[in-house]
Amino acid sequence: MKTSLPFFIAAFCLLSLSAQARLGETPAQIEARYGKPDDKPLIIRTNEYNLNYNHAGYFIMVRFWNGKSVEEDISSDGYLDDESAKNLFKTVAGKEPSKVDKHSDSDGGSTTEFKADGVSGTFATFGGRVNCSLEVEDDAYRQHVNAILDAEKKKALDSF
Repeated sequence: MKTSLPFFIAAFCLLSLSAQARLGETPAQIEARYGKPDDKPLIIRTNEYNLNYNHAGYFIMVRFWNGKSVEEDISSDGYLDDESAKNLFKTVAGKEPSKVDKHSDSDGGSTTEFKADGVSGTFATFGGRVNCSLEVEDDAYRQHVNAILDAEKKKALDSF
């Protein structure tokens, strides 16, 4: 059986991330795993900011809220099969996915969605690129985001 080089590269990268960050960690814990961030924090809202990292061939954006990581976006060139995506979800989320949905896109790519108690993840492949987004499903964080969105919507409507 012939195994391709991209498979080995993807496997190596997954192994490099296998002991990596879990959602809910502090900036110091994330830095211990991924190294120093590439730049200064991008402030999103009060108590909420993003930091970017390059680690093991991946570009990783981590969103922090109230001092804990609540979202990770991981992207790289290459291909990630469903089993590898599931393993990456388990590594970062710290949980086995309980629900898996897969969709084919009209442009030839695919999207796989994973769910576990308190965490959701989306893996998209398109044009030789893979993107993974994992997010904590935290009620307090959702309420925080929804309150800001509601205020922005009210402000926009009031301006008419």
